[in-house]
Amino acid sequence: MGINKDNLLSDEHHASHFSCAICQDLSESPVTLACSHVFCEFCIGEYVARCLDRQQNALCPTCRASDCSSAAKLSEANPLAFRCYAKVQTRCPLHKQGCAWTGDLGSLQGHLTNSDSHLQKGMSQGDVYDALKREGDERYRARAYDQAAELYSKAAAVAPERAQAFANRAACRLMAHRYEECVQDCDQALRRDPALANAATRRARALLELGRTEDAQRGLRDFAATNGGGQAVGDEARRVDRVATAVADGRRAFADGDLMHARASFAGALRDAESAPVVLGAAAAELGLGKIDRCLRLCLQVLRRADAARWRPAALVVRGAATLLSDEGSQAVEILREALRLDPDGAAPKATLRAALRVVKRRKEARDLATKRSFADAAAAYDRLLADDLAGAGAALDGFPALAVLAARSPLYARCRAERGTCRLRTGDADAALKDCAAALYVVDDLVDAHLCRANALRALGRHAEARKHLKDIIDESWGGSDVRVKHAFEQADFDLRRTKRPDYYALLNCRQVSSEREIKGAYHAQSLLHHPDRHATAPPEVQKAEAEVFKRLGEALDILGDPQKRELYDKGFDKEAIHAKLEAAKRASQNHSCSGGGGCGGCG
Repeated sequence: MGINKDNLLSDEHHASHFSCAICQDLSESPVTLACSHVFCEFCIGEYVARCLDRQQNALCPTCRASDCSSAAKLSEANPLAFRCYAKVQTRCPLHKQGCAWTGDLGSLQGHLTNSDSHLQKGMSQGDVYDALKREGDERYRARAYDQAAELYSKAAAVAPERAQAFANRAACRLMAHRYEECVQDCDQALRRDPALANAATRRARALLELGRTEDAQRGLRDFAATNGGGQAVGDEARRVDRVATAVADGRRAFADGDLMHARASFAGALRDAESAPVVLGAAAAELGLGKIDRCLRLCLQVLRRADAARWRPAALVVRGAATLLSDEGSQAVEILREALRLDPDGAAPKATLRAALRVVKRRKEARDLATKRSFADAAAAYDRLLADDLAGAGAALDGFPALAVLAARSPLYARCRAERGTCRLRTGDADAALKDCAAALYVVDDLVDAHLCRANALRALGRHAEARKHLKDIIDESWGGSDVRVKHAFEQADFDLRRTKRPDYYALLNCRQVSSEREIKGAYHAQSLLHHPDRHATAPPEVQKAEAEVFKRLGEALDILGDPQKRELYDKGFDKEAIHAKLEAAKRASQNHSCSGGGGCGGCG
C-alpha cells in the first residue's frame, strides 16, 4: 500500500524508480532487495506471507532473481537512493481542502503533523479532521503505526471533541505494544463518546496485555450494561472472561500445588491471549513439571516481546529459577542479580536470589564433604539442602508457586537425591540409598548416577540378579548402550551374580581356602572314593544319578583348584566358564605377541 501518485509533482522519470510493483503506487516505507528493486514494506511483507502460505519461494516480483528475505530498509541499504526518494516533490494530501503546501516527500509527514498547518482561513475544521483521519488510516493500513498515530494526534487537536481520532490512535498504540498509552487514549475516546464500541474493545485488549484481567472484565461489563454491547463487544467480553477464568484457576492450582491443573489452565488462556503474565504463568507450570526447556522457551518469548522492558524482571526471575533448578547455579545467580538490578525494590527478585545463593552454597558444601570422603557429613548437608534450602524457598513471582513446589520435579532435586543416595550407600545404609535413587529416577529417568547408585545398593544387599536386570534394561535402551560406566557396572553385576551361582569347590572337597595343592589332591582322592559310581552300582537309579553328578563336580573342582592359575582366578570370584575364557584370551595374546616379535612366524624355505 503506497503513496497515491495523484499527489506527486515530480516527473514520472524521477518517481518511477521508487514505484512498488505490487501496489503500483509510490513505495511507502520503502525497502529494497539485493536486485535493487524497491517495494513498500507492507506490500513485500504481505507478498512473503502469501508465498509461505502457498509453500512457494518468495522471489522478487519484478525480476524473480532475488530472495525477498534479503529485504532491507532503503535508508540503510542505499542511503543515496533514499535521499533521491526523499526529494520526490509532492503536494499535501489535503489540497482539496484548500492546503497549498508543496515540498519534498521527506517533509510531508512533518507538514501533516505541524500544529500550524491546515488552520488557514477558509479551511473547514471538519474537512481537515476527516482528511487527516483518512491519511492516518492509510498509514495504519500500511503498518506505519507511529506516523498514523501522529496524524490521529493532529486530527484530535483539530477537532478535540471527536472521539474516533483518539480511538484510532489507541489502535496504533495497541499495535505498537504501548498498552498503557492505548488505555489512556481509549479512556479519552469513551469520555467523548461512551457508546464507542471499538474503544471499549481496544481498552480491554490492552488491559489484558498488561495483566489487568479484572479491569478488562469490569470495563466491558459496564460498557455492555450502559450501551447494550454488540457482536464485537460480546465476543471480546467472552474472550476476556475465558482468559480471566483460566488465569484464576491456574493461580488457585499453584496455591494447591496442582501443577498439572495449572498447566492446563494457562494453556487454555494462551489460546485466547499471549500476554506476558499468561506466558509466564505457563512457563512456571512447565518448570514445576520438570519441563525446563519449555519453560526457558516461554521466558525467551517474553524477553523478545516489543514491550519486554516492562516484563523483563519478572521473566528473568522465572528464567533464573529454571536455570537454578536445571543445576546451573552460578549462571542462575547472574540472571537473578540482573533481575534485581532492574527491579531493586521487587520482592520476587530478592527472595529468589537469596534462595539461589543458599542452594548454591549448600550444594558446594555437600560436594566438598563427599570429595573429602566425609560421607556421613555430606549426607547431612544434602538433608539440609533438600529439607530447608529447597523446600523452604520463597515464591518465584507474585501469584505463582513457591520455588519449593517447582523444585520437586527438577533435575537439581533429582541429582541431589542421587548424590545423597551415594553418600548413604558409602555409610552402609543401602536401603536409604535405594529410596533416594527411586525418587531421583521418578523425576529424571535417564540419570546415570542414580541408576549406578541403585545397582550398587542392590549389590550391597546381595540382590545381584535385580542389579543385573536393572542395568541390562538400561543397556537395552538407546541411551544406555553407549555409556561406558553403565557397561562396566553391568559387567560387575553380572560377575557378582555368576559368582553367587558358582559351586563352592572348597566345600565340595571338604577343605579350606588356605589348603595346599597336596591337601586338595588328597581331599579329592578321599571324596572321589565316597562318590565313585562303581560304589553305588546297586543303589536306586536316582541315587546313582546324584552320585555321578557329585563325582563329575569333584573332577571340575580338582581341575580348577589343582591348577595354580585357575585357582587364583577362582579365588578372585571367576566361575568355570570365565576362568577358561580368561586363560584362552591370555593364550591368544601370548601367541600374537610371539608372532609380532622379531624372527617372523616360521621359516621362509
